[in-house]
Amino acid sequence: MKFATHYAPPFIAISVLCCAPLSTLAQPYPAKAVNVIVAALPGGIADLGMRRIAQKAAEELRQPVVIQNRSGGGGGAVGAVEVKNAAPDGYTLFMGTASTHAVNKSLIVNLPYDPIADFRPITMLYSIPTLLAVPGKSPARNVAELVSIGKGRPGGLFFLSPGIGTASHLAGEMLKLATGLKLEHIAHKGVPQALTDLVAERGDLFFTSLIAAQPFLKDGRLRVLGITSQKRSSELPDVPTMSEAGYPSVEVDFWACLVAPLKTPDVVLRRLNEAFVRALASPDVIQSLAASGVTASSSTPEALAATIVSDSARYAKLVKEAGIRAD
Repeated sequence: MKFATHYAPPFIAISVLCCAPLSTLAQPYPAKAVNVIVAALPGGIADLGMRRIAQKAAEELRQPVVIQNRSGGGGGAVGAVEVKNAAPDGYTLFMGTASTHAVNKSLIVNLPYDPIADFRPITMLYSIPTLLAVPGKSPARNVAELVSIGKGRPGGLFFLSPGIGTASHLAGEMLKLATGLKLEHIAHKGVPQALTDLVAERGDLFFTSLIAAQPFLKDGRLRVLGITSQKRSSELPDVPTMSEAGYPSVEVDFWACLVAPLKTPDVVLRRLNEAFVRALASPDVIQSLAASGVTASSSTPEALAATIVSDSARYAKLVKEAGIRAD
């Protein structure tokens, strides 16, 4: 995934015109705690990653940064709508993801928010490379062998995911289109269930995160054949990228970003961008995230806007070609 550095789509300029001028701010920002809505359960990789960043950002802002979890259905829509409707004063922000801000628009009919038109980008936060994992007893030792095995089976292969539209599901559909394999999707209700079935060999492959797979990699119950990011993981330097394995179109990085309600003033966005970019550059934040297989990745608001636009188009094409439908 590439972040643009000199791109500002039209909605950025339009939103600036709608923003409150500096003179309307009663006092320097921030004057109280900043709330970040996270559309995930407490304790999960998305939640923990945001908490690590928020702790350091609070030091930069000299105000608490409070995480509020909204784990309702709709692919994060509940949290997104809450922030869309919040006062545009910089005190209610949203941790968007590739799902909420790039996939949902083409996957969910009548999505109750527009990921581009309803928010102002602040910064990218991090990305999570996706690993192609197989059971430890699988005869496949690399991606080429897995593809060969799949083509040799009349019934093809079964790939698992924690749900429709997730990074795991999208990566599996990419592999299917890239290889021409017969790949049957089995959607689960979460990562733990999918991993349990993969370890028990009730599936042939699963695109998952390092932090989820790590316990099973250590004892040999899982094996990693490839990684869907542009670069190899520092934690798994011997694992090739899918591009190196011959399938450059199989590229999925589950990213997270920070956005604010549409009419948030420029001065507030600048302050937030400065604080979070500094937090993400902190060695302890970088190391803490890396230990969980997460890559800190800050950006300008304009670069984040460009990523949202480009990834929305890329995933819309995939959803159409693969015929993906939400439940």
